[in-house]
Amino acid sequence: MSEPTVLSDLAATLQPTDGAALISDTFTQAAASVQLRTNVAEAAAHARDLLWCYARPRKSRTPASRQLSVHRTPHLNTQRLNALFSAAPHQEIGPDLTAAVLPAEHGATLYWVKAHTTLICASADLGEVNAYCASTQAATYWCSRLTRQAMTGQLLAHGAVYAHAAALSITGHGVLICGPRGAGKTTTLLAALRHLGADYVTNDRLLIWPGAEPGAQLTAYPWPDRMRAGVGMLSAIPDLADLVPASAQHLSTEQLWAVREKVSIAPGDFPRLLHGGTLAPSCRPRLMVWPHLDPAHAGVRATPVPPHEVARTLTATRLFMRDPTGAVSSRINHWLFPAPGDPQHLKVAISALAEQVPCYRIQTTGERRVLAEQIATLLAAIR
Repeated sequence: MSEPTVLSDLAATLQPTDGAALISDTFTQAAASVQLRTNVAEAAAHARDLLWCYARPRKSRTPASRQLSVHRTPHLNTQRLNALFSAAPHQEIGPDLTAAVLPAEHGATLYWVKAHTTLICASADLGEVNAYCASTQAATYWCSRLTRQAMTGQLLAHGAVYAHAAALSITGHGVLICGPRGAGKTTTLLAALRHLGADYVTNDRLLIWPGAEPGAQLTAYPWPDRMRAGVGMLSAIPDLADLVPASAQHLSTEQLWAVREKVSIAPGDFPRLLHGGTLAPSCRPRLMVWPHLDPAHAGVRATPVPPHEVARTLTATRLFMRDPTGAVSSRINHWLFPAPGDPQHLKVAISALAEQVPCYRIQTTGERRVLAEQIATLLAAIR
């Protein structure tokens, strides 16, 4: 089944019918750029909010590397699409989400995502994507996700690598907080934000970029998403306690810390986490810490990690994207624009981190002020 056949069959139903104006935004991050067009104002606004760390230049003489259009098409012929894709193979495109896939002419690929009533036509060769959505909700879902995937794919192609890490910046000095799930990354991050006036970079995932030129400095870029925090930790901070779901507010302190589900915090609420800091779209790593929460450990203790051990650990865990305890690895899914899997990129990034960024293990009970003071002490020594 070729693209012209499918789209010509559906031509009448793929046209917007509400007369809404087309909204255009260009997003940039380092070497990546995407132009997003949509006829859904809510979807455009949601993308700007969720993708807060992407710059949006007012004018650019250079066309964006990727062109993305998301159309609300309320009269999409779903019956016809179901029939066209009835025998098509399915591909996983996200957690509990699949798409029926058909090849098209000129190297394009068609995806029918029945769960979101959306037809997506993507041409990796041309760097173009068109999504036809039956509802405002679907358009809102895809605008941010497709933009982020197109941006990330470009950075990976330029040598960036994923890292499972939180990050902050203190007077321009970046601090990476790395480790598997449950190590205490969010606790450490909040401690520095609240007590050191640090700038927020990310809570969970980074893109580490060694730079395009020889001798360039390491830069860490946020992979934009909502922040997820434990209810026990939020309940312990008075001005954040209202973020705890009503269903959990009756629980005791011990029960709150035992709740495994996390609260999702939108970027619009990120400023509430700060005390004098700002939201930083990138940072230059100067310190790396591997926290370990240990209720039985009195006070806080920082132990330097030798560069060879840093390199070995980061290689074995793929920058902690693979959980060393055997838990499920962090999801990497680039179905829209296949991301290059060049192992040399990972090797270069790990080597640069191990050689250039001092690393410390921090054992702590999680007392935020003491933890923040330890980070400040380590950073001052490095300066």
